[in-house]
Amino acid sequence: MQIGLNLDKNHWKNIADPIKNGKWKVVSFHESSSELIRPFPPLRAVYMLILDVKSFSEVDPFSSLKSVLYVGHTINLRSRFRDHIRGGQIDNLRSKVQEHLGKGLRFWYIDLGEMTEENLKLNEQSLIDLFGKNLNSINSVSKKKIAGKQQKLTAIIRK
Repeated sequence: MQIGLNLDKNHWKNIADPIKNGKWKVVSFHESSSELIRPFPPLRAVYMLILDVKSFSEVDPFSSLKSVLYVGHTINLRSRFRDHIRGGQIDNLRSKVQEHLGKGLRFWYIDLGEMTEENLKLNEQSLIDLFGKNLNSINSVSKKKIAGKQQKLTAIIRK
């Protein structure tokens, strides 16, 4: 199992252009983030929960580090963000990062329009393969499926 950033350049090449070069948006991820849900449209998206290590140390090199904790996809960002921030289940995302709420957690997301759920999963998996599983407990798609679909995915996204 990969832990941390994958240094293989081929993994960067497998990230679709809209993911690498698209317009990502960000909101804080903390206990009072529930008011941030309302402006979210119910869009299809890939998202990442990123921790700014600066919240632990203002000393270099730590102050400039960030860590991707979780990668996900959704067909309804508003609903998914609400699920993550409300908590409730023992193994949900909020419970996993509880001690870091309000300490540099950022929820980054990118609107992927009308992309199919299968392609959302492929994009999610390409980011998991790049940054490592960290808090992700499952893979979105199998490695064999990724290998066969990556070329097709890039062509679909560019249209």
